[in-house]
Amino acid sequence: MALTPSTASRTWLEEEVLRRDFLGVQPGLERIASVLEALGSPHHRLGKVLLVAGTNGKGSAAAFAESLLRHAGFAVTLNTSPHLADICERLRVNGLDVEPRALDAAARRVAAAERSADRLLTGFELVTAACFEAAATARPDYSVVEVGMGGLLDATNVVTPTVSVITPVGLDHTDRLGPDLVSIARQKFGITRPNVPCVCARQADAVGAFLCGQARSASVPLLIEGRDFVAGGTPEAFRFDGLGSSLSGLRLGLQGRYQVSNAGVALASCLAAVQDAPRIEKAAAPALTGVRWPGRFDMRDVDGSAVLFDGAHNGHGAEALAAAFVAAFPERPAVLIALKKGKDAAAVLAPIARIASRLLFTTLPGTPGYDPEELAQLAPSGLPCEVVRDPDAALLLLAKAGGRPGMALCCGSLYLVGYYLARLGRGAD
Repeated sequence: MALTPSTASRTWLEEEVLRRDFLGVQPGLERIASVLEALGSPHHRLGKVLLVAGTNGKGSAAAFAESLLRHAGFAVTLNTSPHLADICERLRVNGLDVEPRALDAAARRVAAAERSADRLLTGFELVTAACFEAAATARPDYSVVEVGMGGLLDATNVVTPTVSVITPVGLDHTDRLGPDLVSIARQKFGITRPNVPCVCARQADAVGAFLCGQARSASVPLLIEGRDFVAGGTPEAFRFDGLGSSLSGLRLGLQGRYQVSNAGVALASCLAAVQDAPRIEKAAAPALTGVRWPGRFDMRDVDGSAVLFDGAHNGHGAEALAAAFVAAFPERPAVLIALKKGKDAAAVLAPIARIASRLLFTTLPGTPGYDPEELAQLAPSGLPCEVVRDPDAALLLLAKAGGRPGMALCCGSLYLVGYYLARLGRGAD
């Protein structure tokens, strides 16, 4: 599919989020808790909640969990961030994006509650509160909620989880979450509650040791990948053992080897939440095959060529993407990259450069990003590089370098991937 101009008009909520941009990021729960209380506490009417934190894989794990619960016959909402092409992606109700009018109406009720509570929410807090309000009206049996950043002080942490989930912890947002893995893990652990199970993905040794120690001190039962459950195989032949369940020969709807762990974490989380292994096992095959999560190892047609899009935007994610790409394709691809300011550019570029035949750098639409010339200077010597400042022209140039699957890759930022998917059309595969 060729690039097409975007004609979508902004909703009231989108305009309001833009108006609040000056507030920036303000970690803390007091503001949103006060507003939600004035609104009638919709965050306590979400059914049983799976609260998902982590540096990488939390969105995919949340999507797998939502699909498993829905295919098991439950009414389910899924609250994620950020969105790629449409703000309504942030809330799915029984598998469908919330209607714009419904989300806008919920956001206006939040704004009225702000005035009552004499509080002003940040843009992210406003969207989160609106999603909780809209989700509560659906009367779900379960809600899967993805943490925005960190965990302890993230606006989503006002919910009361039935199961907490921590996907792999890596270095990201170090300016806000701390300079090392243990500092960041401390923030992620903040979503746990005493005597509430926490499903934990396989972690770096220091993170795993820290989380185990914290869990013992806080009376948090940990269910750890590799100890209490094991996920293995490939996306084409997935297997799972643990928590009273054994499954094999299943196919994942999301590609990339890193999705095996995400699917395992989701299965373990649903088994812990539902406490009915046969029900989850029966749902597993259609649920895991049917899950969709745009922008993650996502192959699209661009001007007649296959381009793989992946939102990997930190060192851990880039390493996982590079490993998954090598496992899936024999070619060294042309790679298009843009990065948001504040990211560790060298950590992202190093694993991607190892698999690339050529690097293209462009500007990041819609949010402050690195100057592409600055990124090009970080590229290894001897690897062909080119700067194309116009992101549309850059994608079309990438497509010309591609052709068949495995020849062209776009990564580095969910903002970049989201911009392109909106221009290509949300349904294009």
